[in-house]
Amino acid sequence: SRLLGAAEQNNNQGGGGGGGGNSPQYFYSRRIGAPPSGTADGDFVDYPATTTILGAAKLTGRLASGTSVGFLGALTTEEVARTFVVTTKLFGEQRVAPRTLYGVGRVQQEFGAAGSTAAFMMTMAKRDVSPGDPLGAFSARNAFTASGESLFRFRDGEYEVGMNLGMSRVTGEEAGIERLQRSSARYFHRPDVSYVSLDPNRSSLTGIKAGLSAERTSGRHWLWQANTDVISPGFEINDLGRLNVADRISATTQLQYRETEPGRIFRNYAVGIEHERDWNFGGALQASQVEGEAEVTWPNFWETEISFGIDAAAEDDRLTRGGPTMGTPRGWSSSFMVRNSDAARTRANVRLELDGNEDGGSGQELSADLTFRPATRWQLTLSPAVEREINDRQYVTTVEQGPSSTFGRRYVFAFVDRTTLSSEIRLNYAFKPDVNLEFYGEPFAASGRYYDFGQLAAPGSRLRQPLATSASGTSASSLVLTDGTSNFSLRNRDFNVLSFRSNLVLRWEWRPGSTLYLVWQQDREESEITRTRVGLRDIFGSFGAAGHNVLAVKTTFWIGGL
Repeated sequence: SRLLGAAEQNNNQGGGGGGGGNSPQYFYSRRIGAPPSGTADGDFVDYPATTTILGAAKLTGRLASGTSVGFLGALTTEEVARTFVVTTKLFGEQRVAPRTLYGVGRVQQEFGAAGSTAAFMMTMAKRDVSPGDPLGAFSARNAFTASGESLFRFRDGEYEVGMNLGMSRVTGEEAGIERLQRSSARYFHRPDVSYVSLDPNRSSLTGIKAGLSAERTSGRHWLWQANTDVISPGFEINDLGRLNVADRISATTQLQYRETEPGRIFRNYAVGIEHERDWNFGGALQASQVEGEAEVTWPNFWETEISFGIDAAAEDDRLTRGGPTMGTPRGWSSSFMVRNSDAARTRANVRLELDGNEDGGSGQELSADLTFRPATRWQLTLSPAVEREINDRQYVTTVEQGPSSTFGRRYVFAFVDRTTLSSEIRLNYAFKPDVNLEFYGEPFAASGRYYDFGQLAAPGSRLRQPLATSASGTSASSLVLTDGTSNFSLRNRDFNVLSFRSNLVLRWEWRPGSTLYLVWQQDREESEITRTRVGLRDIFGSFGAAGHNVLAVKTTFWIGGL
C-alpha cells in the first residue's frame, strides 16, 4: 500500500516536472470511478455523478531481497444518463461512459548501504469503445505509460542523484485524439506556434518525460539542489494519472544555509534562495522567479518564516485558451508566518501573503490555523481565511471576426476583483479509544466583479485594446462590448456564491482491524449575479442555503491469517 501510495503522490524522485506545481503523477487513484465524460441532450437530464466500480483488487508486498511490488486492477461499468424531452414527452437513455479496465504495476529495488533505489512502473487503461462509437470523441480507447526512476545515495545519504524517464501513448478515434490535441495541457491549435500543429487525422499521441536532479540533503551548514525536467508536447497521462501542462522545459536551483545548534538568540535558523525558469519547446520563456526565504525557531520554540519573490516579465501560451501567446508583467510576492510551539496545549499559526505586479494586479490573503484541546477527549481546529485578489488578465472569451493582428479573433480579458471568505472547522470527540465522532464543516462565501474589458492587442504582447462596456438584459444579465463600430454581447460573469459543506462521521472499530462508519453529509449552495462584495455576514448566511443530505454506511472486515 505504501508503494502505490508513494507512486500516487509523486513518481519523480528528485521532484521537478515543469514548474508551477506541474509535477506529473503517473498514477492518480481518483481517475478510477471519476465522473463520465460523454454528453447527454434533453430538457431534463439525470446524469451520473460517478462511474460505478464493478470490482478492484490490490496486491502489495516486500521481499527479503529489498524488492517491493505493488499491483492494482479495477473494472468500471458502462454508465447511461436518463433524459426527458418536453415536446415529445419521451424518456430516453444515452450512454455516457464505456466499460473500462485499469491496471497499475510498480516494482522497486533497494540496493547499497545508503538505501539507493531503482523502480519501474506501468499503467494502462482500456475502454470498450468500438470504431465509430460516439464516446470515442470524448476519451482514448487505449492509454499506456511506462516509466523508470532511480535515486542514488552517496556518503551515507548526504548526496543524492535522481533520474527519471517515462513515455506515454494513447490511441483511439480521430475525434478523441483531436480533443487531446486541443486540451488545455497542450493547445496544438495555437495560431502562432510553429513546432507543433493540430492534425485532425491522427489516431495516436506519444510523448516522453525525463528529469535529472542532484541534491545535498544533509550537512553542517550548506544544502543545495539542482534539477531539470523535460515534458514533450505529446506527453499525456490523464487517463490514469495527472498532468496539468505538457510542452515544458524547466530548471530549478536552490541554495540554503542553516544553523542547527542552539544559540543565545536563535534555537535554529535557515536562509535560502531559489531560482526557477520554465520554457516551452519553442524557446519562449514561460516563467522566471527568484525567491528568498528565512526560517527561525526562537528559544521558546516559536517559529517565524519570511519569504520574498520577484517574477520577471515573460510569456504565457495558455492565457488565451488556444490563441496566441500573451505577455505577463513583472511582479513580486511575499509572505510572513508565525507559529507557536507544537508542544502547547493550544496551537496556532497565522500567515499573511501579499503580491502585486506592474499592470495593477494584486493579492492579499490572511489565514490562520487554531487548534484547541479543552480536554483529553476533545479537539477543535479552526482554519479561517480571507482573500482579496485583483486579477489583471482574467480570460473572458474568444470572439470571431477580430482584427488580423490577432489572426481574425478577439481574445477578451478583464480585471476581476475577487473576495473569498472561508473557514474549515474540525471537531473530534473520543467516546472510547475505539469509538470516535468526527465533524468537518466549511462555510464559504466568494464574490467577483469584472471591469475594464479589453482585447489582446498583438501576439506576445501584454497590452490590451480597451472595449467600451454597457449593460443589457434583465438585471444586467448580459453586457455589450464595443470596439469602434463593432459590438458583441457577453454573459455577465459577476458572481456571489455561498456554500456550506459538512461531514459527520461516527467511527467504531468493533473488533481489531474491522471498522464501521456512519456518515452524514450535507451540501448547501446558492449563487446570484451581483456586484456586491461578500462580507462576514455572508459566510454565516451559507448555513441557510438550499442543499441536500446524504446518509452512508461503510464497514470493513479484517480476516486474520489470510
